[in-house]
Amino acid sequence: MGRIRYAILVAGCATLAGSVLAGVACGGGTAGDDKAASGDAAGDGLTVHVEGGVGDATATNRDSGCAADTQVDVHNCGICGHDCLGGACQAGVCQPVVLATVPYPGAVAAFAIDTTSVYWTNSSDGSDGGTLLANGVVSKCPLAGCTGHSTTLATGQAVPEGIWVTGPTLYWVDYNVGAIMQCSVDCNNDATVLHKFPDLGRKGFAANATEAFISYEGAIEQCPTSGCGTLTTFASGQTPTDIALGAAGVTWIDLGTLTGGKAVVYVDGGVMTCPVGGCDGGPTALATGLSYPSSLFVNGMTAYWAQGNSVVACSVTGCSGTPTTIVSLPAGNGVAGVAVDATDVYFGDMSGNGPPYSWEIRKCALTGCPDGSTLLSSTQYVSGGPVLEVAVDTTRIYFVSGDNSQILALAK
Repeated sequence: MGRIRYAILVAGCATLAGSVLAGVACGGGTAGDDKAASGDAAGDGLTVHVEGGVGDATATNRDSGCAADTQVDVHNCGICGHDCLGGACQAGVCQPVVLATVPYPGAVAAFAIDTTSVYWTNSSDGSDGGTLLANGVVSKCPLAGCTGHSTTLATGQAVPEGIWVTGPTLYWVDYNVGAIMQCSVDCNNDATVLHKFPDLGRKGFAANATEAFISYEGAIEQCPTSGCGTLTTFASGQTPTDIALGAAGVTWIDLGTLTGGKAVVYVDGGVMTCPVGGCDGGPTALATGLSYPSSLFVNGMTAYWAQGNSVVACSVTGCSGTPTTIVSLPAGNGVAGVAVDATDVYFGDMSGNGPPYSWEIRKCALTGCPDGSTLLSSTQYVSGGPVLEVAVDTTRIYFVSGDNSQILALAK
């Protein structure tokens, strides 16, 4: 997953308790539906807007042998057998559950999951004479949620940013120090430096059990995960950002050429790939001529990424330079945070004519969604922006609230 850290929101942004939550996580309409139900379904003062109509689900389910009220039953939400996995069921729709809360001014900078836990970084929350304080933290929490306090893995970090987990090892960027850090998933403040750079911008990173790949100044660099004093250039002539490891090799986003003039922009971006064993012959271009591709995700033999207001896909063996568009949103919406399972693509959508704006979580079948993508959840932000990351496992979708203060999970 690409890791992008935006400015912390101003005070007053909505948290989950004040969010507008919507969706059809358990079947129903799409974002284009004109039917809706709203109300204080839980009696807690929270008004919920639900896309899709609501019928006499209880009567229908009795006919099929299920007597549950699928409008409110957390174990049979929307349809019999659909469990909200800790979230509430409102008007037949599962709602997100809060796994961890990281309040302002620290807030979540980036997160990652494995089969047991969610891990995150939160940045320093102050400065001394213009120098950022080294009080950023790396933490974790069980996927079931933190019933008490989260577990602190590393302290004293100077602006920790993106975070990745590979097997038993965590990696993160400590921006102000200019280093890629590593530590076990049960780290006890004993993190070590994988590699320290002369300067450090946003870094793309991916690793397997033995090798790490890092984007840096015109190249993809490679080094052993056991530690690297000297980097080996894996692919040169690039302006790389996100990196993903897949069945066929290393795939990354190349922003392209930086132009000058009144507006400094990148042009002719692309998505590139090489076998893990080496890139001596130069990378293979899956797609070129792109404008700011982002949020790369590789699932098996297919690469997915965000392109403007669309999610597109291309086989990692090539697609004749023409990726397939899976879903496009209306002009003015921005797609980010792509994640994929066996049947669907899940993504974030920054939309609205605000402030405030909406940070939406949506899904679409991998075969496409001609009737529109499904809105799963929506929270508000006023300025800056949310953590543009989405993760999935076999049962749930994971994301960060619009004000970056809560890590949320939503039953599929």
